[in-house]
Amino acid sequence: MLTLPHKRFAELKGSAKLPSPDGVALEIARLALQDDVPIGRVVVVAQTDPALTGRLIQIANSVALSGRRPVASIQEAIHRLGLSSVRNVALGLSLMSAKGDELCAKFDYLDFWAHSLACGIAAKSIAANLRLAAPDEFFTLGLLSRIGCLALASVYPVEYAKVLGDAAGRAPQEILALEREAFAIDHAQITAAMLADWRFPPPFVEIAMHHGNPAEVALAEGSRALLASQALGLASNIADLCVADETGRKHILPVLFGQGARVGLDEGALARLTDLIVAEWHEWGGIVNVATSAVPAMAQIAESRFKPDAPVGAERERTLKILVVDDDRSSRMLLEAILGAEGHRVTTAINGQEALTRIAQDPPQIIVTDWEMPILDGMGLCRALRETPAGRLHYVIILTGHGNEERLAEAFASGADEYLTKPFKRSELLARLRAGGRFIALRDTLVRESVELRKVAAELAVANRRLQAFALTDVLTGIPNRRFVLERLDQEFATAVQDGSHLAVLMMDVDHFKRINDELGHAAGDRVLREIAQILRRDSRIEDTLGRFGGEEFLLVCPGLDASDALAIAERLRAAVAKSAVRAIASLAAPTISIGVASRTGKEASAGDLTDRADRALYQAKHDGRNRTAVA
Repeated sequence: MLTLPHKRFAELKGSAKLPSPDGVALEIARLALQDDVPIGRVVVVAQTDPALTGRLIQIANSVALSGRRPVASIQEAIHRLGLSSVRNVALGLSLMSAKGDELCAKFDYLDFWAHSLACGIAAKSIAANLRLAAPDEFFTLGLLSRIGCLALASVYPVEYAKVLGDAAGRAPQEILALEREAFAIDHAQITAAMLADWRFPPPFVEIAMHHGNPAEVALAEGSRALLASQALGLASNIADLCVADETGRKHILPVLFGQGARVGLDEGALARLTDLIVAEWHEWGGIVNVATSAVPAMAQIAESRFKPDAPVGAERERTLKILVVDDDRSSRMLLEAILGAEGHRVTTAINGQEALTRIAQDPPQIIVTDWEMPILDGMGLCRALRETPAGRLHYVIILTGHGNEERLAEAFASGADEYLTKPFKRSELLARLRAGGRFIALRDTLVRESVELRKVAAELAVANRRLQAFALTDVLTGIPNRRFVLERLDQEFATAVQDGSHLAVLMMDVDHFKRINDELGHAAGDRVLREIAQILRRDSRIEDTLGRFGGEEFLLVCPGLDASDALAIAERLRAAVAKSAVRAIASLAAPTISIGVASRTGKEASAGDLTDRADRALYQAKHDGRNRTAVA
């Protein structure tokens, strides 16, 4: 039931400042309300206004009725249009002709009439295309659909200017709220009240009041009343496009295509229809003296929709791969239009089974799926996806006509990430998508970070191994240090005890090393140690472990060797150093080494006992003259 603030409107009407039709239009309106009024009387009244006569004939000829010959007289025009349509057209055109004083500083009067004319022409063309109602009646409805704005500018020029200043950049519902706060009535309510006062049919009054937000009206899904409301909303979108600048048109385009899909017009059909409407708008502008601006062809506007103007420094929202799953064709078209106009890559499927095939061929990032579908519904699709690791990566939005908690709990339990209740608003859908886009961006970031973490972990492991190797390596000679060689000796000793195998150690010391350091300097001594370490490592066995024990001492751990074999290794190493080209300086003899050998006898309590015996044997070798080997 439509409710209007009658008392507030009565006050506005009493101001005598509301826009009002002229005498000819009012007389035609009065005659049209009478029963069995002769057409001739209406003809006589209309002929007193030549401009109105010409416009009525033009409208009669513009109505899309195939096979009808053009009319040339006002009488034929009235017969073709019918008294009701003539009355409505006369009222609307009369208001356009009597523009009145332009007192409201913030109200763009030229833009208002250009928009109103475009909306009227668009409403007429859409009604004819959809075979919805008498196109001429829709012309008047579109023409007057925002008459309430003109009324506020006329009655409250100063106050309304302030409201318009505060409303800059705000959403339509916010503007209505500002108007109600300032005047206890908004322009939509005034529009409806004025049409009702002029005896427009109640359905037209209701459509005019709510066409900007048909979701607020309890109109049956699929009803002609809902379609009419959506059609008038589309006409208003086309009018917005006509009066907008280049940047504004690119932002209007997604809304336009989305609204077109609601009434069953795909992008191609709507683009062709809009181009025709724009051409007729320019033609009518010359007839009724309304300024119209140049509008590019829809194909040209559509080319720029993927290049939205962003503020300097602003980040464009990312393009998403979206799969729309719905068995209803009009719903698919609507979603595809809205999402495609936002620059997203959209594919569609008619049920969950087809969706799984699409997902396997080209995995989407976001899935927007209806709940109830044949073969495999939205819940089944969610469950099937969540059973696989790859399927868990998709962000799923469920569309449902049921908003109760139990159903929503079922949706989330099946794996849905978000839901949207039908009928949904475009802004709500885009809000859900932005949330999904943030999720996808975060997920991708985490995946990248995970890859980076694995890479860092691998690099860290290598670094740790390097650090560990560095910690166990003698910096000067590059061979293992005391800590490493003793740990290895402990391990080999434990193995030998357990297996009963042989184990020998060689304790080696550079002869007269102090003299080298004292006479030639520590740099020469360091060079001698490095060269001897390389000889010992080269000539020892692969399974042996060589380490710098400290100062000029080296320790070699020889698993599997008894005393005689260890002695043979020791002699080979001693001889290799003695015969090498290690020279500290020409004035000194070539450096040599003394070696003490100890092999496990089975009486040692620890590996330390073995090194102690080897150290005593080394002392004996030194005592016996150096450059020789002694066995413990």
